[in-house]
Amino acid sequence: MLASTAVEARLAAYLRLLETWNSRINLVGRGEGAGLIQRHLLDSLAVVPLLPASATRIVDLGAGGGFPGLVVAIATGIATHLIERDQRKCAFLREARRQTDAPVEVHQADFSTLPALAADVVLSRATARLPGLLDAAARHARKGGTMLFHKSEAQTAEIEAARAGWRFRVQDFANPADRRGRVWRITELRRHHD
Repeated sequence: MLASTAVEARLAAYLRLLETWNSRINLVGRGEGAGLIQRHLLDSLAVVPLLPASATRIVDLGAGGGFPGLVVAIATGIATHLIERDQRKCAFLREARRQTDAPVEVHQADFSTLPALAADVVLSRATARLPGLLDAAARHARKGGTMLFHKSEAQTAEIEAARAGWRFRVQDFANPADRRGRVWRITELRRHHD
């Protein structure tokens, strides 16, 4: 983790930029104000304690307005690839990278067709159901990689649905920023036929 004063200054710059751009393009729900910090920023930071100590490359599937990947990159200094299809959101992410000096690379692409990125960690927040996420994660994670997915307590049925095509170990963590939120850490991912 980077020094806290540097992180706080970068995160504050990011939030100011987010609020400005959000009035023009839909990055997060409009009119959230102070809820923005609790709902998005702290929610994104919930994965930081779960990152492997050896992680040097992260991929965020469906980065949107930068949650969680850009926030995690600012907080940790770990090189992060932000994958987002929407051209306007990519423009925002590039400007956020410039203003915060975050160690990110922005890919305007569909994560299902982008060439493999061999990440140590794959992140996702509100992107897709678990079976689809595992397909994308398998594409972009190095062998032995870790997946950290934001989910809600109502989504646990997705785990059994995903087991139809995959073998994996899942650990379910409470999200301190969201009482109904969960963070799933998935490891040992492999297809049934592998």
